[in-house]
Amino acid sequence: MNLANIPLAARRNEQRKTVTLMFRSGKQAEFLIRGGVCWPVSPGFGLESKGWCVLCGKDVRDGRVYLFDESPFQCIEHVGDRDGNILHLGLTAWTNTVWARFQERLYFQGQPENEALPFMRAMAVSTTARPKPVFLDIPATADQARVTLDTFRETDRVAMSEDSDTFKAIMSFRSRPGVKIETVPEAWAMAMALIGFELYPWRRGDKPFGAKVEPVEVDE
Repeated sequence: MNLANIPLAARRNEQRKTVTLMFRSGKQAEFLIRGGVCWPVSPGFGLESKGWCVLCGKDVRDGRVYLFDESPFQCIEHVGDRDGNILHLGLTAWTNTVWARFQERLYFQGQPENEALPFMRAMAVSTTARPKPVFLDIPATADQARVTLDTFRETDRVAMSEDSDTFKAIMSFRSRPGVKIETVPEAWAMAMALIGFELYPWRRGDKPFGAKVEPVEVDE
C-alpha cells in the first residue's frame, strides 16, 4: 500500500474502536488507526528544526502495520507572510485532513516534557484543529525506538511505500550507525506509532488482539 492509495471512504466502528477503509479496487479492510509524532528538533547548528507526523493502520487480521500518511511540520498553525505564502508549515491542516479521511485523532509521542509540552499546549488552544488531536505519552528510549523499527521491518510486520519520505529517511538512518534516532524525525515518529501499537494492542471486548474477524483484503 502506498501513500497515493487514499481510501474512498472510512467507516468508524465505535464499539470495536476500529475503522474500515474502502479502496478504489473495491477491497476493504478493518484497521486500528493511530499516529506517531516527533516534535520539531534541530538537525544541527544553523539548520531549521523540523517535526514529523505519521498516520498508520494496524490490520486487525494479522497485526501488520501500514503507513497511510505523513507530513513534516514546524509549528502548530501555519505562519505566513502578508501575501499568503506559508513560511512555516503548521500541523493542524494535516491533522484535519487525515481525520476526514481516516476518522482517527490519537497520536503517540515519546519526547521529554520540555520538548513536547510547548507544542501540545499550542494544539490545545488551537482554533483551527477540528477536532483536536489527542497525544498519548509513551515510555520510549532511543534504543527501544531503533530496535522496534528494525524488528518490524525484519519480520515484515510493517509496510511503507518506498516513495514515502518516511521510508527514505529510515533507510538513510539505518545506513549511518552513528546517527541518533531522536535526530531523525521521520524515524522517530514511525517508531512512536509502532511502539504505541505494541503497548496498546487492539482488543474486541474481552478478546485479545488477533481475535477472529471477517476476512478482508487490503491493497498492496
